[in-house]
Amino acid sequence: MALPGARIELVDGELQVDGKVLPEPYVTHLERGSAGPWEAGSGYFMLGDNRPESHDSRAWGAVPGSGMEGRVWLGSR
Repeated sequence: MALPGARIELVDGELQVDGKVLPEPYVTHLERGSAGPWEAGSGYFMLGDNRPESHDSRAWGAVPGSGMEGRVWLGSR
């Protein structure tokens, strides 16, 4: 959701990163409240798409870049 150094906040269910609303059409269940702010610090702030049930950076903090691993697939449909 946010890169290192960013400020993250949920305001009336909308995600704000550095004061700007980040559209999230992929979120399956929104939380209607407000929470935060959080600081990403030197890590990456992660949020799940099922916010009420997600165990994410709100619980365990930002993730260092060295803690992430994955593959990227690019293709056309």
